[in-house]
Amino acid sequence: MYKPTCSVLLLAALAGCSTVSEVAPNDAVPAGDVAPARVYAMEPVADVVMDLAQVSVPLPTQDLRTPFTSPAPKAFAESTFFVDPGSRAGDLVIPVDRVEGAVVYLLPLSGDADSAEAGKAERDEVLADVQLFAPGSDTPLNERTERDLIDGNAPAVHARPMGTVFLEETAPTGDYVVRFGDVAAEKGFRVEMRVPESPLALAIQPTTDTMLRGGEGDVVARVEIDGRPVPGAEVEAWLASPNGGAQVPLAVEETAPGEWHANLPAALGDTTLTGVYNVYVRASGSADGVDFDRFGWTAAHFGVPTGRITKAGSPSPVRAAGLAGSTVVAWEVPFELEVASLDRYELSGTLVYVDAEGLEHLVARAQTAAGLDAGTHELALSFDAGHIGLAGVEGPFELRDVTLFSQGRYALFSRVQDGMGVEIGPVDLSELATAASTPALDRQNERGAHGM
Repeated sequence: MYKPTCSVLLLAALAGCSTVSEVAPNDAVPAGDVAPARVYAMEPVADVVMDLAQVSVPLPTQDLRTPFTSPAPKAFAESTFFVDPGSRAGDLVIPVDRVEGAVVYLLPLSGDADSAEAGKAERDEVLADVQLFAPGSDTPLNERTERDLIDGNAPAVHARPMGTVFLEETAPTGDYVVRFGDVAAEKGFRVEMRVPESPLALAIQPTTDTMLRGGEGDVVARVEIDGRPVPGAEVEAWLASPNGGAQVPLAVEETAPGEWHANLPAALGDTTLTGVYNVYVRASGSADGVDFDRFGWTAAHFGVPTGRITKAGSPSPVRAAGLAGSTVVAWEVPFELEVASLDRYELSGTLVYVDAEGLEHLVARAQTAAGLDAGTHELALSFDAGHIGLAGVEGPFELRDVTLFSQGRYALFSRVQDGMGVEIGPVDLSELATAASTPALDRQNERGAHGM
C-alpha cells in the first residue's frame, strides 16, 4: 500500500530527496487498514477549534500490540419475521429443522401508550391476537390455562397468551404457522424462531469495520449446513441508515457457491450521512431436503473522507535548547495531509519495540489535533522522549497504527497499521529526558509495566 519515494542508499546522490513514504493508491488495502482513494469537499464543520494540541501517552511495554483485522463473521441459526403496523391479518410460515433447544418469541412492537400499565395492556392485546401452531396441529402452543378464584367461588378458567414458547424435544419438525388477526396486524409485531442445534446457519461478515465513499467494502453472507456451502439460496439484504430512515434493498450477488456479496459504498453512492449502518440479511431455500429460513444482521461505519494521509516524513529529535548536545525532549514524525473541507482532524500513532522473536511491545502513543481548512497541511506526532526511555532499550522503534480521525464528523478516515515504514532510532538513552510523573505512569510503574 505504501512505497518509499527514494532509496536511502541514494540520499547522498539525489539532492532534494528525503526519506518519506507516500500512499500508493493502486495497491490493495491490507486487512484492517482504512485508505480513502480520494477526498471529498463537504460543508465546513461549524465552530471548529483551530488550536494545535499534542499529547504523548506512555504504554506498558510488557503489553503486546494487537493488530486490527477484518471483523469476524457472526453466525445465525434463527428466523425472524416482521409484521409492520397497518398490515393485514394472515399467516406466517416458519420452517423448523431442529426442535432441540428451540425457542419462539412473539414480540409486540412498542406502541404509543403513555404509561407502563397501558403499554402492558396493549402488548397483551396483540399477543391475544397471535397464535402459534405446530405442523398439522390446530392447538395453539402459545396459550396456557389459568384459574382465577372469583369471590371465593369455583375458579374461572381462561387461556392466557404467552410471548415465549419453548418447543419440546418431542415436537415435530416442519412448517410452524403463526396466525395473526386484525388487531395484531394493525399494531405490528415480530417473531423470532431460534434453533441453536440446527446444523444450518447464515454467517454474515463485513470485510471492514469502516467503509468510505469511493472505496471498497462488502457485506458477505454465507449459508452453510454442517460446514458445507449451500448454493442457490434466495438471499435478500436491506440497509438501515443511522438516522432511522426507511430500509432500502441492497443488491446481492452470489460470487461463489453459498456465498453472497453486497457492496455498501456502491449502494450508498453520493450520500453524505455519516454513521453506523445496519445491514439485515435473509436467506431461504432448501438444503439436504429440508426447507430453511435464516435471518441475521451486521453493521459497519460509513464515512465521507474529507481528509487523508498522503506522506510520512523522517523522524527527528527535539532538543531542549536547540543544541546538538542538549537533552532530547521528544521525537517528532511529520505527516502530510490532503484536506478538502474545514474540520478538526486528529492524527495518532503507536510506537512499538520489536524484540528478537518478532513480538511488538507497546512503547507510547501520540495524538495531534488541529483545525485545518482545505489544502495541503503538515501535522507531526510528538513522542515524549521520556516515554521512549521507559522501554529501557535503544531501539529502533517502529511506528504502527497511524490514524486520521475527524473530530467534527466523528469518523475514521485513515488507518495505516504498518506506520508507513517509519522508524525512530536507535536512540542514545543517556540523551533522553526523564518522563514526568503522572498518576497513570505511577500506576504502570507500580505493576512493573515498563522495561524489556
